[in-house]
Amino acid sequence: MNFTSTALLLLAFLFVVPAAADCDATVSSLDKLLLSRSNKCKEDSDCDGFYFRADPCASAIVLPKSVVTDEFKETVTKKQEAAKKACAKEWEEKTVCTPTPFRAVCVRGRCFDRKVDKPNPPTGNL
Repeated sequence: MNFTSTALLLLAFLFVVPAAADCDATVSSLDKLLLSRSNKCKEDSDCDGFYFRADPCASAIVLPKSVVTDEFKETVTKKQEAAKKACAKEWEEKTVCTPTPFRAVCVRGRCFDRKVDKPNPPTGNL
């Protein structure tokens, strides 16, 4: 390997790796926000699924409707846009996805996606 090849390889590494790190960091930031919300519920109708994740092919996140305020939606939108910008190169060849179905339920006082999550069903007197 000559000097030019080595220099080009180093430049590619310097620009590609930080971009991937930025993508991971912005997606992680959005996921942390989504998972930080209260997940408490009293009945199934308290819960709903929201396609808030940055990856358009990701499943919905099931949350109590009450925590999805206008302010929360604004924050999510900003974080989604940041992730899409940071991940544009990595996601440029992604195909269009059909939304993954969900079934929002309240089990033991917490919202779950019965299609994805497998909480132990309540037993006995709670």
